[in-house]
Amino acid sequence: MKQSSKLSDFIFIEKSIPDTICDYILKELESNHWEKHQWGSIYGDAVDETEAPKEPDITYSKPLDSILNSFVLQTGNKYQKNYSDESHYNTSSFIFSFSEIRFNRYHIDQKMEMHFDHIKSLFNGYNPGIPVLSFVGALNDDYEGGELVFWKDYSVKLKKGEVICFPSNFLYQHRVNPILSGVRDTFVCWAW
Repeated sequence: MKQSSKLSDFIFIEKSIPDTICDYILKELESNHWEKHQWGSIYGDAVDETEAPKEPDITYSKPLDSILNSFVLQTGNKYQKNYSDESHYNTSSFIFSFSEIRFNRYHIDQKMEMHFDHIKSLFNGYNPGIPVLSFVGALNDDYEGGELVFWKDYSVKLKKGEVICFPSNFLYQHRVNPILSGVRDTFVCWAW
């Protein structure tokens, strides 16, 4: 287990997905139906945001989800090995299940506002859980802007095929800067 007092030390990035898989997923996503991302309220209802047009487009795909699952699981297992305390069975593991993968597509001027991933909608329904880890995977990197920013100034520009994971709690507030040119394609999911 890594010992640290810096929050940024619990952010883990790994090149997990081969470029050929990223390219295949991007091609397959072209035929998907995309919708605008909506924020949920603390009560689980959608919130009508005036910034909604600036939010990314989202879609889901079970076939593509099944392709990415093994890469996400591999990254999650490495994170857990690095950060769990194996000295006691109560602290040796913290990943038991994963959410469905959501694909995010950001066009020019689209962004995501500052937030943290304590996502109420995952608490109930099929395969319920309270997120402990967030995963963001980059399917491309041929765009400008779109940095993932933690807190006020810890900025990460993901490369194609990289997956970043970090704790899903209020200490890991993050946002996505506006896209300046090109299109940013990513996916997100959560573990509990």
